[in-house]
Amino acid sequence: MTFSNRFSKKVWMTIIAAVLVIALGAWYFNADQKIKTVVVNGNYLVYETVEDLQAASELVVIATPTGKQKSVVTGSGMSKNGWMLTEIRIDKVIKPDEKQEIKEGMTVSITEPYYIADAGIEPGKVMVIPEEYTAVQAGNQYVLFLAWDGRSKTYGVYTGPQGKFNIDGRDVNEDEQLEGANADLKQQVLAKYSGRYFPLKESDGRKATQMA
Repeated sequence: MTFSNRFSKKVWMTIIAAVLVIALGAWYFNADQKIKTVVVNGNYLVYETVEDLQAASELVVIATPTGKQKSVVTGSGMSKNGWMLTEIRIDKVIKPDEKQEIKEGMTVSITEPYYIADAGIEPGKVMVIPEEYTAVQAGNQYVLFLAWDGRSKTYGVYTGPQGKFNIDGRDVNEDEQLEGANADLKQQVLAKYSGRYFPLKESDGRKATQMA
């Protein structure tokens, strides 16, 4: 084998190795962006009426998520836990909390009862979320029933899926997940607060009227 042939072989082997490294890196990057959802049993109180839910909540607001979020994970292994810090803009205050001054137009962070963590040695991430709960979506408007969360020193969504209800009809995920008592409670929320705090969509209006 001549020198030029040996040189040519080394060049091709180097090119092939580089291509394989790039391909493997691209595969791992794409795989690491995937999020697997793990649904866990929700351990929360269940309310039958919006009046009881409002009375038990420390703060009730109408708010719009801004899109800024941060997943907070504590512990490891079987003791791993966490929450999602979600920034919201306060549109209306329905029930104020005398201990904290929350006003319309303020931007604050609240905790949602789910978190996203690395999947460990496998590529990708895992979202751990309680049953029937769906994350709030940026730009959509919600009635939020909140309670103080001592872990994060912020307010948090109170009692899981009963602590947040979309009111502009744009959160399809929420509508698909809510059922039974939680779906009934949403119609109570629409019937109680619409008109005074927000306009009611025609389709939601028919449902709320049926519940009245």
